[in-house]
Amino acid sequence: MRRPGDDRLPAGRKIAGAGSWLYRGWGSRLEWALLNFFVNEHIKDGYEFILPPHMLGYECGYVAGQFPKFGDEVYWIENPTSSDRKFMLPTAETALVNIHRDEILSEEDLPRKYIAYTPATGERPVATVRRNAA
Repeated sequence: MRRPGDDRLPAGRKIAGAGSWLYRGWGSRLEWALLNFFVNEHIKDGYEFILPPHMLGYECGYVAGQFPKFGDEVYWIENPTSSDRKFMLPTAETALVNIHRDEILSEEDLPRKYIAYTPATGERPVATVRRNAA
């Protein structure tokens, strides 16, 4: 009998390269169940569930305090038909801190409690990729 996730690294490496994984069957259902559990628990505690866009503009990275210092640690997406340049969000926080950018919130509107789920797309240290490539 195969354990959940037994083939996640070989299958992930096959379709996306070293350090990638693919959950299937039992493993993917377990991952989804855990996500649902944590989202539901936070909603019970008054959090609002947010699904932010996965591509963000430069200003989002700047406001989140990631740019310019970490600008070379994200994946940039160039638009071939315009000068519009976006990056793949490295964590949900990068988008969440920008929801109220350029707004002044009144004290009555605070606190704001958000939960989000996104894939992590930042660059990994080389040692991690090499370790997972074996």
